[in-house]
Amino acid sequence: GVPLRLLSRASSDEKEELAGYLAELADRHAALTDVETQLVDVESIPGAITAGIEPATLVCMSSHGRGRSEALMGSVTEAVLRTLGQPVLVVGPHVPEDSRLDDGWIVACLDGSDLAERTLDPARAWSQCLGSPLWLAQVAAPGTPVEVATGGDVTEAGYLASVAHQVGGVDSWDVLHDDHPADGLVGFAAAVPVALL
Repeated sequence: GVPLRLLSRASSDEKEELAGYLAELADRHAALTDVETQLVDVESIPGAITAGIEPATLVCMSSHGRGRSEALMGSVTEAVLRTLGQPVLVVGPHVPEDSRLDDGWIVACLDGSDLAERTLDPARAWSQCLGSPLWLAQVAAPGTPVEVATGGDVTEAGYLASVAHQVGGVDSWDVLHDDHPADGLVGFAAAVPVALL
């Protein structure tokens, strides 16, 4: 029910084709919400995406995964994430077309840092909005347990248990084991019904 803006960059020789494509998309979604389209011909697509964004706006974008961040994000996606000070929904190149955000877990990925814990509020909001279970995940190197003391006990999942207790509304948590956190999270998301990391 919120307004939707469809944005694409086009060179001068492809404007007509892309304008038709965006108009077709707008027509498909017009029954659900107000839709506007915008073609930009600027060199900086991140600048066009982030210009005039209001705080309550959610930027949703796909990524071809051809960037510097271990091939997880394209360079445009990475630039948008560095520019915006708010959550961005990034759909990777391997997400099936029939994926649904309300059909799986919402997973907050934590590593013990304050920066990672900033994902908790948006993750809890998505969980409540979609009625989806909220999980916490942390990746540890194989064979090196995460030693965090809680209540006198040293347990691998102690940090996540402590965060879950503080945050509230967390359904469960898991410590994953992989030498590369990104691979561990992708494997986890592929193995269980994860809607959103």
